[in-house]
Amino acid sequence: AFLKSFRSKGSLDTWRQLTSIFQYPGFEPHAFMLLLGFASPLLKLTSRGEGFTVNALGQTGVGKSTMARFMCSIYGHPKDAWVARRDSDLARIQRLGAHYALPVYMDEATTIGNKELRDLIYMIPTGKGRTTMTADYNVRQNAEWVTIFVTTTNDSLQSKLQLEKADPEAESLRLFEFRFHKQPEFEPYSLLIPEVVNDHYGVAGARYVEFLVNNLDRIKGRLDDVVRKAGAEFHMEGKERFWSQAVALTLYGGELAREAGVIDFDPQVIRPWLMNETKRMRKTLGEAKVGSIAILAAYLDEHIGQRVTITKLNAVFAASHARPTRGEL
Repeated sequence: AFLKSFRSKGSLDTWRQLTSIFQYPGFEPHAFMLLLGFASPLLKLTSRGEGFTVNALGQTGVGKSTMARFMCSIYGHPKDAWVARRDSDLARIQRLGAHYALPVYMDEATTIGNKELRDLIYMIPTGKGRTTMTADYNVRQNAEWVTIFVTTTNDSLQSKLQLEKADPEAESLRLFEFRFHKQPEFEPYSLLIPEVVNDHYGVAGARYVEFLVNNLDRIKGRLDDVVRKAGAEFHMEGKERFWSQAVALTLYGGELAREAGVIDFDPQVIRPWLMNETKRMRKTLGEAKVGSIAILAAYLDEHIGQRVTITKLNAVFAASHARPTRGEL
């Protein structure tokens, strides 16, 4: 049933012409979200072959869902392929397996519970769901994938991770959360894009995948170097490897899409914005980590008079069931 969404309709020329709007300044978040669709199939060709999660964070009405439609229309129907908010954990896993190397989109991921969200973000790079048992005690075959899981939210997923776990660095570094600000100039296109992609979809993906297959050796030979160079340019640490892939594969996937004749703008226009977003994300995570330490320090300082100091005298009291002394002796 999931595969029915991967179908084509309409004209590639009409779809491609609409992408020319992303050459305009201020549309970098919009362009980035579209280009994620071209980055996802490249993951399988890298040496690491690990997926990750990307979240577009912004207020309602800024164009996040509109751009989700545009991205999904690369490979099929602009909305049929969405993961529904009400979907169960198993349904999401099945959807990931059905898409395999194609991007998966879920609207408003903050509807997922904190622990479930943490587990999902951590699971995406593993490329497989949890092993389960059928009613007749046979092991159920796991769904497998190598994809980018794209979400949109009004509230920060990084903040939800902080609430669930004292130090969620492992999960946080598997999440590329970028800011999606309101851009008044985009408002006319927020009406035009759904109108166009409802009648023209799946045609860009067919051309792009054909191009990847026909140039597989050349592309595969360059990918690891592309990721490595982007990591160096964006000053990525080793632990930020998922961020390196998000940056590198989006830019390179855009170049390949342009070479294949499916987009009509230069993907390099988003590079300065990507640099600033990466710096902001790194700063945000650093402040969150310092913030948790500061909260613990403040708590200890507030309750300094209630600490228990273990001394030989206290040990004697404890042995005789006497009340221990609080504070310094």
